[in-house]
Amino acid sequence: MARPIVLSNGRMLVGLNEKGLVQDFYFPFVGQSNMTNARQVEHKIGISLNGNFTWLGEDGWEVECSIQEDSLIGITSYKNKSINVELRIISFVDIYDDVFCRKVEVINQSNQGIKAKVFFHQVFQISANGRADTAMYVPSKHPYILCYRGNTALAVSLKNSEGNAFYDYAVGVYDLKNHQGTYKDAEDSELSNNAVEHGSVDSTVSSDVTIGPNSNDFIDYWVCLSNKNYHFASKLHRVIASTGIDEMYKRTVNYWKSWLNISNPRLTNYSSDEKKRINLSLMVVKAHIDERGGVLASSDSSIFNYGKDYYSYVWPRDAAHSLIPLIRLGHTSEAMEYFKFVERTMHPKGYMHQKYQSDGGLGSTWHPMVQNGKPELNIQEDETASTVLLFFELA
Repeated sequence: MARPIVLSNGRMLVGLNEKGLVQDFYFPFVGQSNMTNARQVEHKIGISLNGNFTWLGEDGWEVECSIQEDSLIGITSYKNKSINVELRIISFVDIYDDVFCRKVEVINQSNQGIKAKVFFHQVFQISANGRADTAMYVPSKHPYILCYRGNTALAVSLKNSEGNAFYDYAVGVYDLKNHQGTYKDAEDSELSNNAVEHGSVDSTVSSDVTIGPNSNDFIDYWVCLSNKNYHFASKLHRVIASTGIDEMYKRTVNYWKSWLNISNPRLTNYSSDEKKRINLSLMVVKAHIDERGGVLASSDSSIFNYGKDYYSYVWPRDAAHSLIPLIRLGHTSEAMEYFKFVERTMHPKGYMHQKYQSDGGLGSTWHPMVQNGKPELNIQEDETASTVLLFFELA
C-alpha cells in the first residue's frame, strides 16, 4: 500500500501508513536502509484515560491523513467519539538536521477535565537482521532513549507543555521467542522502566497531560539521527530539549515554500485546486530524491511481503520520468545532481544497468547474462535511452 504521507530532507525519509504511524524510516540514504521493522509492526501511539488504554488507529478511531498544501508537513487527525477525545499530530523531517519531529495536540471535547497518558512506541532495526542493536535509557537533565549499533545512533525523547520529558519508559526485546515488544507493556497503562536491552530491541515512552474542559494540550516528540557517532545524536537531542521543535517546524515550512516558489510562476494558468495537486506531486517527487543525486522509484516497503524485494531503487527510466516534470517547471538542480549520480554509476562501456541503490551500488535484477545459450548484456535498453533523453530535456 502506498504511504499517504512521506517526509524527507534528502538524507532520511519517513513513511507514515494509513493510520498516520511510522512504517518506513530510511537513513542515511533515501530509500536504502530501512531502519524500522517495517514488515512486522508500525510505531504505535496509544492513549490512556482513567486507566482505559487504546492504540490510535484501531477500533473506535477515525483517522484522516494529509500533507500540508504548501510544505512537506504531515497532518493526521484521530477522532474517537466514545471517549470525547481528538488528537491532531503534525509530523515533519527537519530540512537541515536529521530529526523526525511530531507535535501532538490532545483535545478534550468533554465538559470535564481529564488526565491522560500518551504512549510512543518505536522499534528501530539498525542492523540488517535486527540483531546486535542496543537500546537504553539515558538519565540526564532531559532523559532520552538511545538506540545504536556501531556509529549509527538514534536519540528519542519528548517534552510536554510544562517542559518535562517522558513520564516513564520501557526498553525491551522485540519479536524474539515470546517477546512481542514493549508496546504490550503499555496496554495496562504502565511501563516497566527496564533500562537496557541488546539484540532485537524496541522501546516505549509516555507523557502525562492534564487538560481542562473543552481545552487542549501539546506534546513534542523527536528522533535525532547520526551515522557518525552516538555523541552527535545526543548533542542534537540536548539542543532540541532546550529549544523545542517550533523553530525547526518554521524553517522546514519556509524551505518548502521557497522551493515551490520556483515553479509557481509557471502555474498561473491552472486553477487553485490544480495548483495544490501539482505542488503536492512535486513535493512527493522531491521527497524521493537523495541529496547525492539518486532518484528513488518508491519508498513503500510493503511490496517486500509479496516479492521479497523492494521497489526502493534508482531505476534510470523512472528517474527520468520523475525529473522531466521538475525540469519543465524550473527545478533543474535535482537533475544536475542526478547526472553526477549517472557519471559515478554508468558502466565504462556507456550503458546504465537496470537499477541501483541510492548510494550508487548495483541493485538486484531479474535479467540473465545468457539467452538461448548465448551471452548478452543483462540490461534494459530503455534505462540508458531515458537517461539520454533526460539530458536533452535539460540541455
